[in-house]
Amino acid sequence: MVQQCNTIKNYSKVVIAASITVLSSFSSHAFNVPQQCIVAPERTTPCPNLTYTSLNVGSTNRIICLCKTDKAQILTLLNNSSIATQRIQIRKLQDQHDLSSQQLKLLFENINK
Repeated sequence: MVQQCNTIKNYSKVVIAASITVLSSFSSHAFNVPQQCIVAPERTTPCPNLTYTSLNVGSTNRIICLCKTDKAQILTLLNNSSIATQRIQIRKLQDQHDLSSQQLKLLFENINK
């Protein structure tokens, strides 16, 4: 009886280890989840309302993480970039997320449509 319990425990450990390996492999290869979400440059606290969407870039779809709370701030920044500091903030967002101004605008305009 004791030997049977040990066999079941060992089997359970193997199944759990295999499951973790498979799931971690699946998640890292099947979905390229962004490491950083698009947030307003002024944000100093974690975003309370994140959303994920996809964007067709060339022949692939990218998963993009957006802070819904910052929608108005980012659209204002993209639509009214007359001040040099605003243009710099836009360029930083573009470079940081490898997106154009048009792509950023499209993403935020389509939230909750």
